[in-house]
Amino acid sequence: MRPQLVVSGEGGRGHDAILLVGGKARPGRAHGAGLAGQGWSGNDGDGGCGRRSSGRAICTCTCGCGGSCCCCRPLHCTARPPSANLIIGGGGGGSSSSGGQIDKVAMAAKNAARFATKTDRSTRSLLPPDLRKKVQAAEEGQEQQEPEEGEIAEGSGVDDTMGGKGALHKAKSLEGICMVMCPDEELLRREKEGDIQMLETPDPGGIHPAGWTLRNTAVKRFRRSAADFKLDIPELVRPSVILERCCAYLEEWVMERDRQGPDSRYGDAVPPSLDVYQFIWDRTRMIRKDYILQNYTGTGGRCSAAAVRCHERIARWHCMMEHQLSHIADYVVQQSQQNIQELGQAMKTLNLYYDDSEGRSTMEEKDCDPRHGCQSDIVMGGRDPVDYDGSALNNDNSSMGTSSRIIGQSGHASNGTAEPEMRGLYIILTLNNDGGMEVLKYASSLYKNRPEIYNSRPVQLALSVFRAWKENNYVRFFAILRDPDTPYLFACVMFKYVMDMRKSAMKTMSRSYGGKSREGKNHYDKYPLTRLRDLLCYESTDEAREACRHYNIAVVTGDDGGRFGGEWIEWRKTSFREKTDPKKGHIIPLRPLKMNKTIESKRRNATRVAVCRGEVSGEGSTLSHVVRQPGAMSSQERMAALQEQQRRLAAEAEQRAKDASRLQQRKEAAEKLEAKRQRKAADAAAKAEELARKRQEEEEKERQRHLALQRAEAERKEKLRRELEMKKRREEEARKKEAEKIQREKEAAARAEAERKRAKEAARLAAIERKREEERLRLEAEERERQRQLELKHIEEERRAAEARRRAEEEAARAAEAARLAEEERLRKIREEEERREREWQRKLDAARKEMAFRRWRRRAEEENRGVRQTHQTLERLREVQLDLSQSVLHSISRRTERKPSSAALVRRTRTAPEPTRPEDLFYRLGNMLGKEIDLSTLVADALAGEVSSQQHQQHQRQQQQQSANTSVQYPQSHHHVSLFKMAVIVPSFDGPSTNLYQKLYKWMYSRFAFGVTTSALRSVDGKPIEIEVRSCVVQIRDKASNLAGCDSAIVVIPPYDVLRRDECVSFLSSQAQALSQCSVRCVCLNLDDGANAGYSQMIHNLLEGGALGSLLIGNVAPASWTVDSLDSSLFACCAAVRTEFVQSQVVGGEPFGVGRISLPMLGRLCLRNVLWDSEYLIVEESVRATEHGILRLLNEAITCLIQELNDTVAQLRGTMLSYWPCRDFASSNKHPLAVAKYWDDESVLPLNWLSGPHASEFSSPLDATNIYKVLMEHFQVYRTADTVGAVAQKLLAEASIDIKELCKELVWDTKYRQALEEILLWEDASSPPISLTPAEELVYLPRCEISGVVERTIKRVSDLYTQSTNEEIVPALTAETAL
Repeated sequence: MRPQLVVSGEGGRGHDAILLVGGKARPGRAHGAGLAGQGWSGNDGDGGCGRRSSGRAICTCTCGCGGSCCCCRPLHCTARPPSANLIIGGGGGGSSSSGGQIDKVAMAAKNAARFATKTDRSTRSLLPPDLRKKVQAAEEGQEQQEPEEGEIAEGSGVDDTMGGKGALHKAKSLEGICMVMCPDEELLRREKEGDIQMLETPDPGGIHPAGWTLRNTAVKRFRRSAADFKLDIPELVRPSVILERCCAYLEEWVMERDRQGPDSRYGDAVPPSLDVYQFIWDRTRMIRKDYILQNYTGTGGRCSAAAVRCHERIARWHCMMEHQLSHIADYVVQQSQQNIQELGQAMKTLNLYYDDSEGRSTMEEKDCDPRHGCQSDIVMGGRDPVDYDGSALNNDNSSMGTSSRIIGQSGHASNGTAEPEMRGLYIILTLNNDGGMEVLKYASSLYKNRPEIYNSRPVQLALSVFRAWKENNYVRFFAILRDPDTPYLFACVMFKYVMDMRKSAMKTMSRSYGGKSREGKNHYDKYPLTRLRDLLCYESTDEAREACRHYNIAVVTGDDGGRFGGEWIEWRKTSFREKTDPKKGHIIPLRPLKMNKTIESKRRNATRVAVCRGEVSGEGSTLSHVVRQPGAMSSQERMAALQEQQRRLAAEAEQRAKDASRLQQRKEAAEKLEAKRQRKAADAAAKAEELARKRQEEEEKERQRHLALQRAEAERKEKLRRELEMKKRREEEARKKEAEKIQREKEAAARAEAERKRAKEAARLAAIERKREEERLRLEAEERERQRQLELKHIEEERRAAEARRRAEEEAARAAEAARLAEEERLRKIREEEERREREWQRKLDAARKEMAFRRWRRRAEEENRGVRQTHQTLERLREVQLDLSQSVLHSISRRTERKPSSAALVRRTRTAPEPTRPEDLFYRLGNMLGKEIDLSTLVADALAGEVSSQQHQQHQRQQQQQSANTSVQYPQSHHHVSLFKMAVIVPSFDGPSTNLYQKLYKWMYSRFAFGVTTSALRSVDGKPIEIEVRSCVVQIRDKASNLAGCDSAIVVIPPYDVLRRDECVSFLSSQAQALSQCSVRCVCLNLDDGANAGYSQMIHNLLEGGALGSLLIGNVAPASWTVDSLDSSLFACCAAVRTEFVQSQVVGGEPFGVGRISLPMLGRLCLRNVLWDSEYLIVEESVRATEHGILRLLNEAITCLIQELNDTVAQLRGTMLSYWPCRDFASSNKHPLAVAKYWDDESVLPLNWLSGPHASEFSSPLDATNIYKVLMEHFQVYRTADTVGAVAQKLLAEASIDIKELCKELVWDTKYRQALEEILLWEDASSPPISLTPAEELVYLPRCEISGVVERTIKRVSDLYTQSTNEEIVPALTAETAL
């Protein structure tokens, strides 16, 4: 007989219920044990609860609340079997059947099937043995009274030694002591009422391991406090470690149950997805409720990383379900809104945790689970899950994705929390709250209080989505949604706005496209349907077409010549209009289909366990990514940024105070004038009021003093009372813990005995099963052998047929190859004949050209000889008058007759025929030209900036291709680089005859270069925060005694041939070449020799090619012709060659050469930090090397190795040309005569003797070996004298903040010595004075590339020191005296 439920009531009074089963009536309250678990519910279509106007009520809630929500609290909404008949009746106004009532009853039956409990068999056998005995004893009458709800049942494993409910008012925060997922009291009640749902029914030996009971599978159900039931009882509240375990159990055993195939508990049917969703929805609500009961509220309450992790896992599940179940109509209509509400509640709680004033959101509680409650990394309980579309999911424990999870990985920097990810999800979730104002306030708060979170990748991505939504930029919105870098959970939450953004896009495009011209034609009216599909992320063309029809947009199909794919949209053909209900008239929304291609593809076949544990959360989702990723601020930079912000705020506050003071002074002056005018009239009244006020103040002071004494006495009594109560409470807790310990020992013994019996029975059954399995395997092997023989026979037949086909194909291929070779031979012969004919014609043409050139040369030579003879006759007549002119002309004639130009040169001369010009005239014209000065600083700065930008771009591309981070040692560097460039111009100068030529040549050089003047030019590198300043200086060298030391390059000017000064000029150039070779100065030759004298030309050639210049010669530049423009161009070409050589020698690794500065203590700390983590000495943590003694010894050896390495590096640098750099030409003559001014960002100077070379010994350099030893030994003496890391921290952190001291204390307590030492070194760096205030004896100057090199070589020294032996006692130890 089917059970019938009768509910009756009068008006607003309570509802009495009678359950008719088998003809017997059992009375009960509708919200109590009579209806709980019998599974009746209903639905009025919108997810809420329905009420009857006649006073009779029926619970139609589908939210899974168990009848405890505010709208159905008088009833207890649970599941009932589908066969139950619901009868509504009672006195009063009666009731009538209607269509709405029938729909509600039908919906109740449908919901009852979803929440059906195990009623086909008894669940008592699934209880633990101790609870089963208790139930049997209660039924036999051994117990006088059943346990009431909210009270503790006897024998449930909990001892009420704390006084029960009577002592709760004394506690400040409730602490749960229930160490199972479902309290025994609730488990007994729900089993008695038949309220055990299928998903929490154990299946030992099937889905679950053998021996599992309801205590292993049942999870505490959500319930609100009521008058007859209290939730805030410690025995009913689960602590944080159990709540994390509950989350892990739901993820591993329940969450994928609808995608793991048939379930024996459902009659070998697949559990419905909504059953799984609502089960987890209900249990996670109770998990959050238990946290609230224990006062986990952030500031003012409790907070821990475990609470944050649980809420983050629940939030990820809600985000994932918002899209994964969007293909289920019942979910979209009834559950989606409630899912978003619960997600919002979880997010608000997370915001309270993140904003905790004590920063406890990433701090672990005592005795926390390092695995975060996770028992497994994969889905448990049967088959591997398969997605809704049939694709297999990654359920492999060895997959690479497991290591990238946030939850379940011990040693994580943020302890498994992901604040940036949750902040970003909250922004997307609240886009349309208050028109976007909530997001703006939220982002502003993050920008002010948490800049690192505000600048994180998830928050910036969420703000990009907000801007796209706020600006109605649907193109940007869907581009972000399509982007492969958009995390999966972000896309799931963005799915909530897809419907509105698509509607807005359709409306905008309908109004914008299809405008008409003056002739009445439509522009851009045709729009491809496929483009709309891709733009708005529709899953298919059919979905895009259906959307156009829904919004009354015309879609035309036809032949368009392949331009629009056969279908296009004509915007102006119809107007945008939404579809409405024909009966009710309301707008029918077009809900989007599930976006498998756009959103689900981002999941990369990850299971729900992997999603909830952060496998697909994306880059930058945790605080460790925000702090440690490349490009983000380090701890030193963050400390400096905070200090800079504090200084800026203090300055602003001081300015505001000054402004307020000035305004106040003006106001007071005005008030004084006003008071002066009114003082005479109100003097008498003011005096009277003043006397009265003084008397009143004295009386009030006396009264306040009396009250203060009374309050002090009351506080003293209250403090004494609290101390007594605290003492009593501690004694009670000690007694209770002792009782619990005894009870746990008894339970452990009972469990061990039961486990032994179960193991024996399991072994017997396993033996029987093993025999059956062997027989089955034998039969299967025989069948496989038979099938194998058949397959071999079939394969042999196929092989023979294939061999025959292959032979036929080879014959055909050989025939085709023979035909092809014959055709190629014929074509080759034709090509050879054509080439022979072409060569014959070319030979004839070359012979004709040679004959024509010879004829032209002969005719030209005859004309020149005739002119020479006439010139000789004329000079004979004018010998006495113009002797100098005759000598010059004779010289030019002899020069012309000595040269034998080639035929090609003759042809060119006949074409151009330039007029000859004297070198003196050309140099004179060049020297008188104004505005032709060459700015070397600008030329070098432009080239240097371009070279730096190019090399940095190439280096960035190589790093992207290699996909490897830069592991070199980093130190604070300057963004302002100063390059010093000195160039010498070598011009010969002689006294006596023929000085006119050299004077005019020098005048030309003097007009192009500013000799002895230091110029500068500033350039910025494109796209980089780097500024390059080039300071150049050009010196002139006109005699043999000039000094070339300190020059970077030189231009050697070779003058034209001079009869009187030829030998002196060659001697001068030879001496300068030797000087250039001695100073290793690269040079460029401006060769002005026109070949007039073969001997002179040969000397110059020998000097340039085989002389002292040899390898130092950059290039030999000669003018193309003897014209003003050609000579100037050749000089500029020399400057360009010198510039290119200097730039290439300066830029190494994308950074120009320069000297860096760092303090010796900071260099030592940088070396120690890298040695702590990079040295091979501490690779094995379990060895004795990781002890305090071993680590401190390693640091001492590192300081010694650093001293040695600095001394060796300085010795090597002093043997190079750097000992003469920079030269005195760049020193300031007034303020800093021995230093280069404004060399660094803070306008500090670079001493000329930074390396203490032999040319500058005015004072001792910090690079002196004695100074290095003294400074490093003084600053790091504590590491040599202290015996423990704690002593080091106590000595160095005397002036540190409480937070730093407590952090280092905890790290030392946890034996994390390296982390503690790293925090000490980082705090010393942050608290050290800026580099500009560092004493001179502590500063060290080295080339920028050498600073990181010193640290790396020091690490190598330390590693080599411990390579020869693994025994710490026999490792040779260096001493500081040896290093010195």
